[in-house]
Amino acid sequence: MTRTGSPRLLREINDRAAIETLLRSGAMTRAELEEVIGLSKPATAQLLARLEEDGMVVRTGLRGGGRGPRAQMWAVNGGVGHVAAVALTPDLIDVAIADITGSLLSEHSAPMPKDNTLQAFRETVQKAAALAGLRLDALSHVVVGTPGAVDPSTGHLGFAPHLPGLVDVDLPATLRELLGTSVSIENDINLAALEEMSTGRAVGVRNFVLFWPADEIGSAVVINGVLLRGVTGGAGEIDSMQVPGGRYGDQVDSDAIVALAASHGIAANSGLEAVAQALTAGTEGRAFLSDSHAGSHWGWRTSSACSTRSWCCSRVASRRPAARRCASWCRWSC
Repeated sequence: MTRTGSPRLLREINDRAAIETLLRSGAMTRAELEEVIGLSKPATAQLLARLEEDGMVVRTGLRGGGRGPRAQMWAVNGGVGHVAAVALTPDLIDVAIADITGSLLSEHSAPMPKDNTLQAFRETVQKAAALAGLRLDALSHVVVGTPGAVDPSTGHLGFAPHLPGLVDVDLPATLRELLGTSVSIENDINLAALEEMSTGRAVGVRNFVLFWPADEIGSAVVINGVLLRGVTGGAGEIDSMQVPGGRYGDQVDSDAIVALAASHGIAANSGLEAVAQALTAGTEGRAFLSDSHAGSHWGWRTSSACSTRSWCCSRVASRRPAARRCASWCRWSC
């Protein structure tokens, strides 16, 4: 049986297709838009008039250079929605404000305090919004990237004891009440993977694992194009895995590398210093570098760091991708 949509439903579908196209491609002429979305010239003209009346699209100038009159350009009105991207680290609360097109409007950061963390969080987001000429209630959505993971059954942030004041509370509900708007909380490495799937090296890749060697070893796992979070949200938290001998992270951290180096006669104050000395230490250094534990643990970490840094660190460090990620989360929430 064939089902047909109502005129209203068809208009909504076409409007959405047009807005998504303009968000993805930027300003376009009517002729360019109708070619992409497959509508007739009159239908596309009516669609643009309807969206303009609703304040969803704006005229952005004229395109010339060819024969005939110059063509009117159309773009999504970025002012219809504003979003915030917040990056949390043990040292910093970093906020970027963007409009619905992903255009960066302001940035503000503040040190992560030892106490009163939630109040500092709100004040930092509020200051960033003010720099963009906005109030908190003008934000359509806030995306928070953080180490660790939120357990969907409790809302508690796990695997992040280094973030004071943010554990042992229903964090999504607390932040929603604190900011007065909708809030999504996602693991920072998962956000990096989503960005890679959107504009980076993983575009069109259905299955991959993004390793992130830093203070702790984490990863993001994507299966069949879907981010795998796990029952408690902790999928990918490699550092916290229990392996023979205890917690994996404890066996490959700097102290463990220093202890392993000492057993081979190499004295160092950090894992990096131990490796540097071993490279010029002759027999003792070669024995340390070829140790089975070293090869399987910290050697893997070092090589992974080299291969992944050029892949995605630059994107996570930049606030503009963070703003684009944030915009994509709430494009249809405003």
